[in-house]
Amino acid sequence: MNYKNKANVILGIVSAFFIFSFILKYYIVNNAYTDFIFTVIKAALVGGIADWFAITAIYRKPLGISFHTALIPRNRKKIIEATAVFVENELLSKEAIKSKMEKNNIANKISENIINNKDSINIKTIKLLNEYAEKLDRDKVKEKVKKLKTKYLQEFYDEKRIKCVLSCIYNKDGEKILDDIFDFLINSVKKHEVQEYIYEVMAKLKEENTRGFIARIGISIFEASDSVNLREASRIFHDELLKGVRKLKNPKDYYRNKINTEIKLYLDNLDSQDNKLEKFKNYIFKDENIEKFVDKMFTKSKIVFKDYETEGYFVSKVLFKLFSDVFEEVVSDNEKLSKLCERVEKAAVDILEEKHYIIGKFIRDTLNEFDDKKLNEFIDDKVGSDLQWIRINGSVVGGFVGMLLFVIMKFIYNPFLAPQIRNIF
Repeated sequence: MNYKNKANVILGIVSAFFIFSFILKYYIVNNAYTDFIFTVIKAALVGGIADWFAITAIYRKPLGISFHTALIPRNRKKIIEATAVFVENELLSKEAIKSKMEKNNIANKISENIINNKDSINIKTIKLLNEYAEKLDRDKVKEKVKKLKTKYLQEFYDEKRIKCVLSCIYNKDGEKILDDIFDFLINSVKKHEVQEYIYEVMAKLKEENTRGFIARIGISIFEASDSVNLREASRIFHDELLKGVRKLKNPKDYYRNKINTEIKLYLDNLDSQDNKLEKFKNYIFKDENIEKFVDKMFTKSKIVFKDYETEGYFVSKVLFKLFSDVFEEVVSDNEKLSKLCERVEKAAVDILEEKHYIIGKFIRDTLNEFDDKKLNEFIDDKVGSDLQWIRINGSVVGGFVGMLLFVIMKFIYNPFLAPQIRNIF
C-alpha cells in the first residue's frame, strides 16, 4: 500500500471515529470522557482534512475550488524556467564544472585511460571505420570526387606547385621517407609468398633448360645427391635478397645513396620531363579512373591488428594504418600524449563555455514535453510520499492539539481563568 492510500485510510478511520464519538456524546452519554474523545477526534479530523485540502491543492482543484489551487499546473512555466535556471546556473554552472574538471585532473585520467585501453581503441577504430564505410554511397562518393576534381584539384595540380611541394617534402624528410620505403620493401620481401615465387621461377627455368634427355638425367643425378635442390636454392636466394634489401637501411650504403641522388635529380628536372606531370594529371583525373579508384577503395580487404582479424574495406585499412601509426607514436611519447590530453581538456572547457546554455535548453525542452498531468505525476513520483506523510501527520498532530486544548479548557480555563474573567466584565 502506498502512502497516499495509507493517508486516505487513516482519514477514513478518523472520520468513522468522529461519527461514532458524535453519536456517543450527543445521543448516548455526555460526560468528561466522551467530551475528551470527541474533542480529540474532531481536532484530528480537522487536521487531516486541512492537510488533504492543502496537498491536493498542489496538484489540482479540491472540491472544484479554484482559489489558489492547482498550483503546479497553474505555475507550470515558472516551475520549468526556475528548474532550468537552477540547474544551469547553480547545480551545473560553468564554474562548478570547470572546478570539478580541474580538481579531478581530467587530462591525466584521459592519458591513463588511453594507455590502458590503446588496443581496444585501435580495434574500436577499425570497427567505426568499417561501419562508416559501409554506410557510404559509392555513387555519391564518386560524384563528390569528380566535383572536387573540377573545383580544386585541377587548379591546385600545377607543375611548378607540385614540384615545389615534392622537393620541399623530400629535402626535409628524405631520409625518413627512404626508411619508410625500405621498411615496406623489407616486410614485403620477408613474406613467404616471395620465397614461393622464387621457387616457382627456378622450377620454370629448370624445366625450360633441361628439355634434353641427357640434361634431365644429369639434373636427376644432382638432385638425388643433394647437389642441386631447388627448394634449398630458393631459400638461400631469398635470404640473400632479404639481406641485400636490409643493407639499404644503412645511411652509408652505396645503393641507398645512389637511389637518394636519383630521386633528387628526378625532382629537380620534374618540370622539364616532357610534361609528365600534366600527362599524369590528365590520366588520373579521368572520370573512369576516378570510378575505378573509388571501387578499389571499397573492395573487401583483410585487416589485421595483433590477434584481432576482420574483413573490411580497403579504405578502412588505409585509414586505420594512418591512424594506428600516429596513435602509436603519440601513446609512446609521454610529452606528446600529455599535450594531446591537455588540448582535449581545453577543448572540453571551450565547448563548455560556448555551449553551456544547451544544459538549460535541454531541461526546458524536456520538461516542456510534460503536460499538466505528466508534470503532476513526475513531481508526485519524487516527493509524493513525503507530501502524503504530511496528511498523516496532520491527523496525528491535530489529535494531539485537540487533547492539549481539552486539558487546558477543562482543568485550567474553566475552573480558574473563566471565573476571573467574568468578575472583570
